[in-house]
Amino acid sequence: MLKRTATYGFILLTIVGAIATTVDALVLTDEERLEAFTDKLSGDVTNQRIDEALDFADPDREPVELMSGRFHAYYDDGQGAELAERAHRELARLTGSEATMLQRSIHIDGNQALVAVRVRTRGGVVDARFDLKRHGDGWLIQRVRLQS
Repeated sequence: MLKRTATYGFILLTIVGAIATTVDALVLTDEERLEAFTDKLSGDVTNQRIDEALDFADPDREPVELMSGRFHAYYDDGQGAELAERAHRELARLTGSEATMLQRSIHIDGNQALVAVRVRTRGGVVDARFDLKRHGDGWLIQRVRLQS
């Protein structure tokens, strides 16, 4: 009788463990979502990769401020195409090269997040800071500051 109870207990524990593991694998944490964003900032520079990174920007839902050197722009309702065009134009000189992630930092504070990366490209080292805001289960870029 005791052996049977122990066997049932072990089976129940195994099932609960399997369910917990499956749920953990299916549910993305905020940190994992933001790590996925930073992953799009390194590797081969292609138009597709730029578009994937732009998936985190939606000026219709969250205005985006872009600062780089003397350049400063603000994109909001209906200006998603302009933001995408600007990103593609600025990164065109790097297309075909590779961006190597040197450092990355992710800090989450409630509904706000700060992602800072240092990336090496053929044009040199670029420090980028992204301020993001939670929207539902995802994150959208509010501000981008670039320094090279």
